[in-house]
Amino acid sequence: MAAVNLRERWRIRGILIAAAGFIALGGVAGAFDVFYLAAVVAFFLIVAAVSAALRAWFDVALAAVLAVSFIVAHFAFPDLDPVTLVLRTAAIDAFLLFHAVLLIGPWSWWQKWVMRLVTHRRHLGVTVFLLAELHATTVVRSYYNGQLTEAFGAVFTFFGFTATYFLFFLAVTSNDRWQKHVKERTWQIAHLMMVLGYAAIAWWVLSRQPGLPWWTLALPAGTVVYGLLVVRNPLTARIIRRVWGWKQMHAMVYAAYAMAVAHVWAGVVQYQGRWLQTAFVLLAAFVAGSHLVGLVLRWSGDRRARERVIKLGRELSEGGVRYVAVAREDEFQPRVGEKFFLDGRPIAVFKLTNRYLAVSNFCAHQKGPLHKGSFNAAGHLVCPWHGWEYSTKDGCGPPAFRKDCVPFYPTLTRDGYVYVSTQRAPMPPDVPVPSRSAGDTP
Repeated sequence: MAAVNLRERWRIRGILIAAAGFIALGGVAGAFDVFYLAAVVAFFLIVAAVSAALRAWFDVALAAVLAVSFIVAHFAFPDLDPVTLVLRTAAIDAFLLFHAVLLIGPWSWWQKWVMRLVTHRRHLGVTVFLLAELHATTVVRSYYNGQLTEAFGAVFTFFGFTATYFLFFLAVTSNDRWQKHVKERTWQIAHLMMVLGYAAIAWWVLSRQPGLPWWTLALPAGTVVYGLLVVRNPLTARIIRRVWGWKQMHAMVYAAYAMAVAHVWAGVVQYQGRWLQTAFVLLAAFVAGSHLVGLVLRWSGDRRARERVIKLGRELSEGGVRYVAVAREDEFQPRVGEKFFLDGRPIAVFKLTNRYLAVSNFCAHQKGPLHKGSFNAAGHLVCPWHGWEYSTKDGCGPPAFRKDCVPFYPTLTRDGYVYVSTQRAPMPPDVPVPSRSAGDTP
C-alpha cells in the first residue's frame, strides 16, 4: 500500500509540475500562441496517457473530457483566434467544473453514486484552479500587456482575481500532509494572513476607482467578513462544529464561487440574451438550493438520530462506566451503519458477525460520515469519502497508518438492546501518540 501511495503522489506531483510549467510558458510567456489550441489538447492527451499507464481512470476521463472540450470549442467558435479560443474555453471549463465540485458535497448525502465522487473532489478543485489560472494569465498578457494594475481597472477582472486568489490557497493545501502535520494554531495564522492580505489588496484596488456601485464594494467587504467569521474561535466552534483548521481555509471555496459568479456575470452574461441570463441565474440558484436542501436533510437526520436515543431512555453502569442504549438489536442490518448521538457526540454503530462496533462518526481525515462506510476484504471499516481505513478492534488505522485513529467505544447487549459506552476506550499500547485528527469532535 505504501508503494502504491508513493507512486500516486509522484504521479500527481509530476502532473502538477507539468501543468504549472505549461501555464508559465503558454499563459504568461505566450510561447504557444501560434499553435495554442494544439498545445493545450496535446497536454491533456499526455496527462490522460500517463494516468492510463498508472490505472488512474478518473484522471484519464477528466483529461480526455477536457481535451475534447477544446476540440469542440474549435468547431463551435470557428472565427476565434487560438489565444482567444483557449482563454474562453478554459474559462467555461473552469466555471462548469466549479459547479461540479460544489454539487458533489450536498448531493452525496442522498445519492450513493455521487458519494463515490467525493474522493475525487480535490482533483476537480485543483483542476478548476489550473484552468482558471490558464485563463487569467492569458487574459492579462493578451489584453492588459501583462500588467495587473491595468487589468484591475475593470472591476470584474478583480472579481476574477479574487476567485483565483482563494483557489490558489485551497489548491496548494489540498494534500493530505497539510491536514495531518500542520498544527491548529498555524492554520489560524495562515488563514488570517490570507484574509487580511486579500483585504489589503482589495482596499488598494478599489480605493483607486472612486464612484463604484455599492455592490462592487459590498462583495469584497463581505468576502473579508466571511473569511474572519470562519476562523476557528469559541463563537464559530459552537455555530459551525464541522470547521477546524484545514476546513476553515477550505470553507473559502464559497467566497471564491461567489466572486466567480460575479466575475462571469459582470464580464459576460449581463451583455447576453435573456435566455442565457436566466440559465446562468438558475445554475447558481441550483447550487445554493442543493446546499440548502443538504443542510436540511443533515439537520433532520441528526435530529432523528438524537431522538432515537432519547426515546429509549435506557442506561446502565458496568465497571464504573456508563452505557446508553441506542437501539434494539433487531433494528440493525449486518455491516450497515447507523448514526446516533451520545452526549452530543455523533457515533457510528455497526452490527458485525458476533458483536457491535461503535466509533466516532467523524473520519480522522476530513470528518467524513463513517456510518455510511463499508468494510474491505481485510475487515477494516472504510470511510466513504477518501477510503481511510480503521480496525474494528480499536478504531485505529492499518499497520502503516496506526496513528490515524478515531474514538472507539465499547458496546454491550442486554435484553435485546445495544448499549454504547459514553467513555471512549483507551488508545492501544502500540499507538502512544494519537494522530492530531483523532478527537471526538472537529
